[in-house]
Amino acid sequence: MRKYRVAALVILFGAGSILSGCLPFGVGDPEKSKIDDKLVGYWLAESAEGPNILAVVIPYDDHCYILQEVDYVKSDMGYDCKEPNLWRAWIVEIGGKRILATDGITQRARKAPPHAYGALQIVAVEEKQIQVASMNEDFTGIKDCKSVAGMNGLIEKEINNPDLFNPVTTFRRLDLKADKEMIEKVLGTLPEE
Repeated sequence: MRKYRVAALVILFGAGSILSGCLPFGVGDPEKSKIDDKLVGYWLAESAEGPNILAVVIPYDDHCYILQEVDYVKSDMGYDCKEPNLWRAWIVEIGGKRILATDGITQRARKAPPHAYGALQIVAVEEKQIQVASMNEDFTGIKDCKSVAGMNGLIEKEINNPDLFNPVTTFRRLDLKADKEMIEKVLGTLPEE
């Protein structure tokens, strides 16, 4: 069993941001997925036009991650943080591309329809940054999918279509010591190591 900080439970994406897309079905099979430790950590996507996204990704088991996003805007008044969203996430390979599939835990807990599924193409993973592109929920055929197999088939058929995914978002890895003050203002106090 891997040991990670409890605070890492507070994680990656929220309303109006990169994982807010609602797909009619999930993508892939989480039981066939394997954890990539390079994705584990605290991540930040900064935006001049919209909210910043603070994300922390931790393994849940050998197949899935728990991920929570917090969107926030920093101003002279401090940090205006949206309510965090919690996701279960897993990696799927479709058409030679890695996809991070998500299942909205927050929506399940609230029993808020429609249930939220999402998918991000993992474009690049480096030590200090990751690049992802969220699936375009308005892409032709997505809303017509009737099953996970249908979603997988559509993605495999269209994986190289540039309209299937939205523009790339870059997250930089946060340093728990150097970025501690900002992380705590958005997430709350971090536990001691």
